[in-house]
This record gives sequence, structure tokens and C-alpha cells, in this order.
Amino acid sequence: MNNRIDPSRGPGEDGGGLTHSPFAALWRTAGDAASAPRGADGNESAGQGNASDAQAAGVRVEVRRERKGRGGKTVTQLRWLSGRPEADALAAIAKLLGAALGTGARVEAGEAIVLQGDLVERAAGWLEGRPGTEVVRATS
Repeated sequence: MNNRIDPSRGPGEDGGGLTHSPFAALWRTAGDAASAPRGADGNESAGQGNASDAQAAGVRVEVRRERKGRGGKTVTQLRWLSGRPEADALAAIAKLLGAALGTGARVEAGEAIVLQGDLVERAAGWLEGRPGTEVVRATS
């Protein structure tokens, strides 16, 4: 049995392509299926968005560096100002973000993602690559 994924086929076409996206909750909150990325079908490439997508979707994420109350350790906190995904999607985003940045990531209090280390610029860059996401860099 061939268990490989064929990226040339779209999602759900006879088991080919990718069928699950942890960012689906972000796109559902926007209420606009047009802002969801299209993958292998050749239309809009996944991971590319622009400012108009962010404004239409209404998903805003605040990225800030923190040290207080953490034993002197620096962490990067991501809080959703609008369009926060559900807990399951938030955990999946934390896992992807941690793997992409090569650091520890966890969901804190069911509403924020905490990354180990001062990764504000890298995390903001990763989030800006997601369609429909506006990133706000907070100053501490």
C-alpha cells in the first residue's frame, strides 16, 4: 500500500493531498472561505497573504516579550486580540510554531501561546506568512 501524499492533487481527492489544516479555525472565524490558502491546485499558493486579507479576516495577534513572573527567563507571548481559534486549533498552532522556530511552545490559560526565548521577530515573521493574520508587535 502506498502511504505517500500526492501534493499534485487537491484535498480530499481520493486520499491525495493534505486534508487537515490547523489554521482552519482562523479561516472559519473570518467567515470568508476566499481568504483560505489554496495549495496544490495552482491558484493562490499557501502561506502568502497581504494586508487586505488581514483586514478582511479580522484576525489580530499581539506578539510581546515577557520576563516578569517567569524566574528571569525570557519568553515570547502570542495573544489573539480578535479571531482567536478554539483550544484544539490553538494547541496545533503552538505545536507547528514551536517546530518551525525550533523552540518550546505551549498554550497558557487557553488563550495565549508562550514560546521559550526572545523570538518576537521570528514569531511575527512566521505569523505574517499566514493569510488573514495581522501581527501587532507590543512593546514591554
